Amino acid sequence: MVGTGLGSDIYTQTITKYCGINTGSCNGNIGYLGDWQLYGNCSISQFCGDNNPICQGCPDTDIDGICNEYDNCINTSNPNQSDLDNDTIGDVCDNCINITNIQQADLDNDGFGNVCDNCPGISNANQVDSNLDSIGDACTGTILINRSITLNEGWNLIGYPYEDKNVTTALSSIESCYKNIFSYSQGNWFGFNPLSPTNSLKNMLFGKGYWINVNCTQVDWTVS
Repeated sequence: MVGTGLGSDIYTQTITKYCGINTGSCNGNIGYLGDWQLYGNCSISQFCGDNNPICQGCPDTDIDGICNEYDNCINTSNPNQSDLDNDTIGDVCDNCINITNIQQADLDNDGFGNVCDNCPGISNANQVDSNLDSIGDACTGTILINRSITLNEGWNLIGYPYEDKNVTTALSSIESCYKNIFSYSQGNWFGFNPLSPTNSLKNMLFGKGYWINVNCTQVDWTVS
């Protein structure tokens, strides 16, 4: 493409202003694009590439300097166009950057493509796999979503039915109605007291059993 094929708004600008290049076989021949044919037979691609939106006048949605036609991630800026798995989907918008998946299928909409999701049928954006068996914890049982559990005053034994969370977050809906929580694991008791600065129980894990000491007559614990 030569100068006479470009839009008149670009004619008034120099190649050096747009591309910052003033070297190569055309060195000394860079003039206004409107005068392009007067300065030799240099192609625009020699200065800034066939896919440069400023020189080519093509759409560049994410303003990363790559024409949409050539951009491997049109809506997210990625000027380096990195694509580790060579599936033509740029890493910054690829839901499996190390495994080729042109279709980008994501059955559970958790941001991880089916081919690299350790639990493709259940949304688990944290991809937790406690026993390192390549099967996400979310797929080792059925997780209840937005389930309300009625707890009575005194001690209640429950099986935690949601994805792993720290204790305060897991019990946030009843934060004023419990005194203690305990769990037994590998021969040891682990406890949590909301008024204590130090606690041995840090997290509530999916499927584990817990004793919760409630100080309200009755309370509905919303697990979500």
